Amino acid sequence: MKRQRAFTLLELICVLVTTGILLTLLSHSLVNGLGWLQAGAQERILADQLEQALDTMEQDIRQAKDIDVDYWERQNALGQTSTSTLRLIMSNTVQEGLLIYRTENSNSTIVNENPTERPKTPKTLYRTLTDSSHSGASQPVCIYLNSDWDTPKGMQIHYYNRAGAPCSLEEPVYSVRVVLSGTTKQGAVVSRERRVPLAMKQE
Repeated sequence: MKRQRAFTLLELICVLVTTGILLTLLSHSLVNGLGWLQAGAQERILADQLEQALDTMEQDIRQAKDIDVDYWERQNALGQTSTSTLRLIMSNTVQEGLLIYRTENSNSTIVNENPTERPKTPKTLYRTLTDSSHSGASQPVCIYLNSDWDTPKGMQIHYYNRAGAPCSLEEPVYSVRVVLSGTTKQGAVVSRERRVPLAMKQE
């Protein structure tokens, strides 16, 4: 009867070392793959949030009577072609009010409640409506915007005249372009924009 050849100690060590190297490489690949998946998920979350915020802003802009030019005149800023705050004069047959979109540092409650897999929350976009039916309480619309020092800024408003050309606030404004930008935890910038007419001025 033939004796079966057994593995030597050296061969066993070589097999174990090779297996360990392969497992290490495989684990690194899995970790990197999960990282890419998480980054992609953050970008999708951010893009969805920006689109939802633009939907809300578009509805308000289309219902606005005009831009609050008086405020910018008091700030000696009528020569601006773009701003980081949107101020709308809202009007219907009963009342007139003021609607403001602005960005501020995210408060501690928002930061602490933000899930760890979500994008960073340096700035929050707030919507504030003041008229005879609304007290002017600020409502968060989007919590994933860049800070004012980032490029591009979290929110930028560009103004256009009747001919569709960029204009300053010294001219009548007939449409605005809203640009919203946020950043993932990995530093990738996601931007969405929309150009919306002031519908009441198109009539």
